[in-house]
Amino acid sequence: MTVEYAYEDPGLVDQVDYGNHVQKIDVMNDFRTDYDYNVDDTAYPSGSNMLQYTTVWDVGGESSVLVSTTWYDYGDDALGQSDRNGNPTRIVTETAADPGLFSATHFVYDKAQRVWLKRSGCG
Repeated sequence: MTVEYAYEDPGLVDQVDYGNHVQKIDVMNDFRTDYDYNVDDTAYPSGSNMLQYTTVWDVGGESSVLVSTTWYDYGDDALGQSDRNGNPTRIVTETAADPGLFSATHFVYDKAQRVWLKRSGCG
């Protein structure tokens, strides 16, 4: 399997931001994943340099087709506790084949930042 990554250009971003994946291309399966971070967008409340969402595209045809979008939430966890350590507390995915239908995984971390509880399902 051949996978290619594109990274942020260190000449265009400051030292803190360098190294984020901005794109992954799965050459064998014709999929491209785009990554969006909150580096320069003050609209995101999560702080700085956290992955906000990814989009997966089928790039095997004449035009790209959206396959799925996945959002990463860093707010209150499944028990209502706030995580301020940069750990995602909920990951939500919507596939283009089922618009409006979401799957979610909720995470709770212990004091050592290890996943203590993981709960999957809708919502």
